[in-house]
Amino acid sequence: MFLVLVENYLKSAVVCLGCGLAGVILFFTLQLKLAEISIRIEAKYSANHIYKIIYEDIVYFFIIPAHMLLWRGGWNLCSGYFFKDPRIGGPVSHCIGKKRPHSHKSNMIMKGTFHLH
Repeated sequence: MFLVLVENYLKSAVVCLGCGLAGVILFFTLQLKLAEISIRIEAKYSANHIYKIIYEDIVYFFIIPAHMLLWRGGWNLCSGYFFKDPRIGGPVSHCIGKKRPHSHKSNMIMKGTFHLH
């Protein structure tokens, strides 16, 4: 999956960025529905949380590769084309990675700590 178009660096970065962005947008649009399902599972099986854990693991099984593709495409474009000098590209990519907004809200929704009203 992560060896997308390895013979062409630019196409590989653009395809990874596009697929990752599409996946992230898809999961952001489905975020509330996925949270509602999680809350229903928690309410139905309140004594046994294994069903909620299994459900959330399945969801994360698809979310994590989308984030990884988005990050790989963005990182490769940044370090290979926008900042070609490795003394600049690496630190800039690192700083962007440290400062980029993480999806804490989506994690709170999936964990059930952000309750829907």
